[in-house]
Amino acid sequence: MNEIKVTQGTNEWFELRIGKITGSNFNNIMKSAKQRELPFNKTQLTYLYSVCAEMFTGVDEEDFKSKWMYRGSELEVFARTAYAMKHLTTVRECGFYTDDIAIGVSPDGVIGDNDKDMFIALEEIDRIQGGIALVRNGKVVDSLQLEYGGLMTNKDVKVVESKIKNMDTIVREMGVNEKVDDPFLSLAFMSLPVIPELKLTDKGLFDVTLFKQISLEVEEGDA
Repeated sequence: MNEIKVTQGTNEWFELRIGKITGSNFNNIMKSAKQRELPFNKTQLTYLYSVCAEMFTGVDEEDFKSKWMYRGSELEVFARTAYAMKHLTTVRECGFYTDDIAIGVSPDGVIGDNDKDMFIALEEIDRIQGGIALVRNGKVVDSLQLEYGGLMTNKDVKVVESKIKNMDTIVREMGVNEKVDDPFLSLAFMSLPVIPELKLTDKGLFDVTLFKQISLEVEEGDA
């Protein structure tokens, strides 16, 4: 996938999304293994029709935005800063990633501890057309191709499982704490304080379910 340098939320960014299956709507078209041979259901067809309509009209059909989505947009910059400070790394704001055909995604940030390795990681992600790349000391040590929006792949589940396990071993060697259960999922969702349950913000821990900040300290009687 190729990155187009553009500020998220601008008119130019919205124009790039027109006629594209976006990451935030993958859940509307994804099928389980059991559903793969079945026809698209009503929800899937409705979304695909809306994407087709955008191609013809040039108008973005995605006009709904919940309070959680507004909240997430407002906190993205703080989440990037908080994550960078907590993990002593660099988080770069992204533009719009697209396969130039039908898919487009806008991650909240690209993470690394130095610009050189981050640039090499982006080149590798571009080469494999979306996915996860691990770079150390200027060299790509491993990568996983996720050719559908940088989120999904057609590869056999056993192949993906083996690759993830190997990459998990590598990032542990690179310094990821053993207490982090799943480094890749944790990284993907830590900066999204719009989905349950606990998220890291510039003001501390935020309980999405209760929609309020919570203390970092255990209150007497809660232990």
